[in-house]
Amino acid sequence: MSVAVQAALGLLAVLCLLAATAQARVVAQTPPLQVSVQLKWTHQFQFAGLYAALAQGYYRDAGLEVGLLPGGPQVDPVQTVVLGRAEFGIGNSSLLIDRAAGKPIQVVAPILQHSPFVILARRESGLETVRDLPGHVLGLEEHAAECLAYLHRSGVDIDRVKMVPHPGNVLAVADGRIDAISAYTTTEPYDLIQAQVSYQVFSPREVGIDFYGDTLFVNEAFAAENPEAVRAFRDATIRGWHYALAHTSEVIDLILRDYAPQLNHLKLGFEAEEIKRLMLIDIVDIGYSSPTRWHHIAQVFAEAGMMPADYPLDGFVFENDLQPDQDWLYLTLAAVLAVLLLVSLVAHRFYRFSRALRRELEARRALEAELSALARTDELTRLPNRRSFFERAEAMLREAQDAGRAFSIVAFDIDRFKAINDTWGHAAGDRALEAVADACLAYAPEDAILARIGGEEFAVALPGRGARDAAAVAERMRAAVAQLRGAWAAAPDMSLTASFGVGATTGGSSLDGLISIADAAMYVAKRAGGDRVSVMPEDAALSGA
Repeated sequence: MSVAVQAALGLLAVLCLLAATAQARVVAQTPPLQVSVQLKWTHQFQFAGLYAALAQGYYRDAGLEVGLLPGGPQVDPVQTVVLGRAEFGIGNSSLLIDRAAGKPIQVVAPILQHSPFVILARRESGLETVRDLPGHVLGLEEHAAECLAYLHRSGVDIDRVKMVPHPGNVLAVADGRIDAISAYTTTEPYDLIQAQVSYQVFSPREVGIDFYGDTLFVNEAFAAENPEAVRAFRDATIRGWHYALAHTSEVIDLILRDYAPQLNHLKLGFEAEEIKRLMLIDIVDIGYSSPTRWHHIAQVFAEAGMMPADYPLDGFVFENDLQPDQDWLYLTLAAVLAVLLLVSLVAHRFYRFSRALRRELEARRALEAELSALARTDELTRLPNRRSFFERAEAMLREAQDAGRAFSIVAFDIDRFKAINDTWGHAAGDRALEAVADACLAYAPEDAILARIGGEEFAVALPGRGARDAAAVAERMRAAVAQLRGAWAAAPDMSLTASFGVGATTGGSSLDGLISIADAAMYVAKRAGGDRVSVMPEDAALSGA
């Protein structure tokens, strides 16, 4: 490298440092920008990322002073934002309908990759599938357009459904005045289970409707005037969500102390686990937004007559219209030009490496093929992983429903697993996971799928088995785990137990609905002390020895 090039790069680095220092000084002297966020529901773990960002000072560090406005079933966050009463809001995929109707809003970041919207119905209502809704009463909240699209795609005569405003409490279905109600899988199933109300879950995913959920959006005029503030708010919120997911118990305590003292730790813990599942944090980044998926969502709404067909989505997503700061753009271009100069000076050296590069690419292709085979297997337990389980179990459920056979899901995890890691170390925790996997696999039927779906959590898909048979399988697994004392442990007094939950169906339940029921049943088993099997919706439990 010549002396002249070295000097130019050194000068460029000094200029960048001076510019960054000057910008930081200006930010430090600028008073925080006050913004408000209209939530779509009352305070709960659903908005944990915002609470964490406030508590940890992420918004303050971004030059923002943020206020949160609680919502409810009759609150329309879009209307609040459009009227200028808040700069930001939390909505859902029906933001597309609002945009097509001329409302000046832009999507900033979807928080949930899968929407938690479902329709819950009392089992005593006589509803076997969502197509049975005509003639029944359905409580629908203000922003549940995707539930209407679900009914349309399912062939439901919507004019014959007696729709009423959402009462704000899912327990309204208990007394029979409402047969079904729009709900979130993150919260309402817990309330029904606690009230011992048997229910059925109808999910839009049954007919291929898989939308985003809890999407952060902004007033378009505000975004045009304050693009850096919108970006800073988005990044701080995503950072807050990372903190909330890594410190769940701490953030739950924060919610109970500062936002929702009427709730309890168990309910918020149930909500947190379901939200983690819907965020797909092991697969995609928080806030990831796909233009292709938005186009698909628009097509579904257009099919239902809720928005024009082929509506252009230009400008709908905020980031697509973000204009960079010109000064920093020039500095970036200067840096790129300097790099290009260096590349041109040394380009001739790369020719001799071309053959080695081709060999490296071939080796990488072989490695990618191997990784593809491993992508569906949990490395530690050698069981199918979460992705493989959902794909295979979904196919099994469809086959069972087509044949009119029963189908069950068993969800279980190791009791007090954190204490094992804290007391004996993570190596002992890994051996515990391996031991539990081996013990339960020995009692899994040949046509079942036993998988590790995350952390100390496992799931079993049982085709052709109703609640009683699935509970018997779960009980055998529970007993096998309880007998592992000393056979695997690093210390004589180490022991293992696990809590099991069973969700069963012979009707039209979706896989997500069954997993939610099984998860809820598992939480009931844990709350009762662990080392037992809990069955839902029958609400019976097989106590462990």
